[in-house]
Amino acid sequence: MRYNTWKQSKEGKLLAMVWQMTRGNHAIIILAMIVQILLSLFPAGITYYVQLLATDRPSFNDLFTLRNLSIVLGVSLLTILLKQSSSIMQGYAMAHTKRNVESGYIRNLSRLTYAKVHDGMDNRNVLAITKESDMLTALIPMIYRSFIQAPVTILAFFILTMTLSVSLTLTTVALIVIVIFCSLLLRKMIKGINQKLFNRYSDLHQIFADWLRGYKVIIFYNALGFMQKNLLSTVEDTCYLSKKLIRIHSLQTIVIETMTYGVVVMFLYLISMQETPLKWQTFISFPTAFLFIRNEAIKISKGYVQLASTESAVRRLTDMLTGGQPADGLPDWNAPITKVEFRDISFSYENSRPILSQVSWSLHIGELHVLSGESGAGKTTCFDLLAGLRQPDSGDVLFNGLQITHYSSQSLLKRIAYVAQEPFILEGSLLDNFSFGNQVDRKKLLAYCNAFRLTHLVGHDEDLERLITGNDLSVGEKQRIAFIRALLKSPDIILLDEMTSNVDMETSQIMFDCMKEIAKEKIVVCITHDQPIIDKAVHVTVLRNGKLYEQKK
Repeated sequence: MRYNTWKQSKEGKLLAMVWQMTRGNHAIIILAMIVQILLSLFPAGITYYVQLLATDRPSFNDLFTLRNLSIVLGVSLLTILLKQSSSIMQGYAMAHTKRNVESGYIRNLSRLTYAKVHDGMDNRNVLAITKESDMLTALIPMIYRSFIQAPVTILAFFILTMTLSVSLTLTTVALIVIVIFCSLLLRKMIKGINQKLFNRYSDLHQIFADWLRGYKVIIFYNALGFMQKNLLSTVEDTCYLSKKLIRIHSLQTIVIETMTYGVVVMFLYLISMQETPLKWQTFISFPTAFLFIRNEAIKISKGYVQLASTESAVRRLTDMLTGGQPADGLPDWNAPITKVEFRDISFSYENSRPILSQVSWSLHIGELHVLSGESGAGKTTCFDLLAGLRQPDSGDVLFNGLQITHYSSQSLLKRIAYVAQEPFILEGSLLDNFSFGNQVDRKKLLAYCNAFRLTHLVGHDEDLERLITGNDLSVGEKQRIAFIRALLKSPDIILLDEMTSNVDMETSQIMFDCMKEIAKEKIVVCITHDQPIIDKAVHVTVLRNGKLYEQKK
């Protein structure tokens, strides 16, 4: 019963997380634990051996015999060998654990919901994933030192001191407990500051990333001074928190050291109060044992502090690693999609006003559908709901009159193409960016590049192997690549989000004509503020205050 209670505690769950993430290395970890236990017994064994020698040979000169020196040298070499073996095993376990954490997250991405990734994985949290995996792997040597080596060492020396003086042992242990208690009093404060410091470092990363991303705009608006002020303010806050953390750690050290010296004074006082004189060998073994017990007790205290500081990070990392959706087992969608309906759809983000309220909307093949409205009105949210990336609070999304929740989301997404307002370009070949690893018709691809004025990038088949990065392309080129990528997918539904916002008038007209032609056989929906496109479109829907209004022509 007590075991189950501990297993459900914060510390138990953290240790279980470490054990789970070290899969494949459990044999190494168990072997390392055995080595740590042996190392933990060595100090008590040596102290006991010296005490025995001192009993038989009261002269210190008699201790330094060839036999004794050989034993000490052999034990020292064995200790060094065991320590290095343990370090190697710990290092391997840590490296493999970090690999397991990060590869596990990458593999789990395909199972995470769009909302979890989109809403939770900004630049700050990407940094957090890396730091959290480091914090998790750092728990491995801490567990060895704090929860395996330290308790065994304390137990061994406790048994040794009990043979020397029961009263001194019990009194000293009571005083050491007070030292641990004073150390743990600062645990909560250290945990809170660690979390604040972590957040400020994340803020610094986020602001700096925003700065670099908008550097051109910042220069145009002469805003470098303003951005530097924000960045320097965050740096100063980080420095302040770092200094505060250093002060608290120093306070913790002062408390522990003061209590330790108090224990030493109490120890000397207790010796003076002894009715029966103690053997002089006790003056060798007992202080040694006391110092070892005290140091190992501090290790346990620090171990709990480290567990506390990693608690929130590991909890969030666990959520990311285990938050995937299992395979739904739903049937695949196999028919062409000819009609899309929103039936009484309501939706709101967490802790925000309603975005959509009892919305009904129908989309058919045959005409280009334009969705317009103010920024933040919820146009992109409509796309997310249509594609099944988000679930409405109430109402249904229907394809051909059937609820999409009754079918496999992956099979539905195969029939939908999406062009984002900020097109995604990966570092790789042009062909990779057009196809994302899928098979494509190269002749059709070259024809599209010619039609959309990209022959300066792809004029011939061999140009597709050219390596690029996002910095090599203009925004207009990125948008055209993304548009061609959508066409090559041959979907039933094409969702376009402000895709003509960064191309010239002539290219915009070519893309509009292409959309109109494609709309004869597919459902094409375009979010736009481009007035010429709105004027030319037949079906225009305006989103305002959570409602959709059909614009009469």
